[in-house]
Amino acid sequence: MRYTLFVSRLNTIIAAYNGFENRFISDSIAEDPREFIRARLLLGTCLVSGIACLGLIALGVLLRPTENASHIVVAIGHILVTCSAFALPFSKSMKMPALLLNLTAILQISNATYWSGGAASPVLFAMPIAPI
Repeated sequence: MRYTLFVSRLNTIIAAYNGFENRFISDSIAEDPREFIRARLLLGTCLVSGIACLGLIALGVLLRPTENASHIVVAIGHILVTCSAFALPFSKSMKMPALLLNLTAILQISNATYWSGGAASPVLFAMPIAPI
């Protein structure tokens, strides 16, 4: 009984996400299987990281309320990275959404490096993540 209820709810969630995904990814991207996989990965990454990062920024505001300028700049950067997924419905290929994501991610990591100590910042180790 519990297992079937869990599976039915899980199927409902998956169906809802697939419907969201189909509305969010353009038809020309969805036609090519490799492009569709990349678009799904970009969309999922932006959703998960957007939710997680905004929670982390809220935690940062609670722990260090005196550093408002850095929190605002970081929040704007995370919103821009997350919003790169909004290029998916208007693009014919993954080139533009991927370029937007990479450029905003590199700017955001550079921004985090600046606010966390410059050349001695531990954020520098995250720099290879953006091109991957």
